[in-house]
Amino acid sequence: MNFAPWPLVSYNKFPVTREQIVDIGVGCGRYAHVLRDFDFYGERYMGKYTGIDIGSEFIDWCRQHFDAERFDFVLSGHESSSYRGSGGSGNGTSQIENSSQDLVFSRSLYSHLLEQELEEYSREAYRILEPGKYMLMTYYSLTTPPPTYNSRHTFRHQRGIAHVESEKQPTAAVAYYDKDLLKLLQDCGFSSVEFTAEPKVWQQMIIARK
Repeated sequence: MNFAPWPLVSYNKFPVTREQIVDIGVGCGRYAHVLRDFDFYGERYMGKYTGIDIGSEFIDWCRQHFDAERFDFVLSGHESSSYRGSGGSGNGTSQIENSSQDLVFSRSLYSHLLEQELEEYSREAYRILEPGKYMLMTYYSLTTPPPTYNSRHTFRHQRGIAHVESEKQPTAAVAYYDKDLLKLLQDCGFSSVEFTAEPKVWQQMIIARK
């Protein structure tokens, strides 16, 4: 059966009751809690959900409020100049086996990554996905700019293929052209890459298939 909350409903391909899912930037588990509490005539989520974050307070809270049988929470050692990290090691996915996951997703991760880190995360997502499975990422698109473009956001400073809002805090808000992300993700090995184009939303979505 298909299950509905974002990001799973956003691209209606994912029967998730037993899927292996990685959520990068899990925060306080805003999407994980829907799967934790899901019960449809006795059918519950019985897969494995791995939530990754750089904030130790988020990870500690999630570990206390989600069962360890279905949910695992990992402190990442990724450092961000815009968001305070808390001393983890690695990027949070290093312990995940090759070709073992059904879905890797994040809400707004790409909007805080410069080109090199974006490529590293994309290659790592490709590594851990099973063939034929999907990565979903939201991002600021300059091909379909957000409604805040030319007011709150200008993305006037360029670093490689990344366009940043602030030179002092470059990872605070980062945008990309779809064509540049398409080439990068194809170079990472993804067999197909689709982009949403909704003019009234802040961030578009990438759907990449291994």
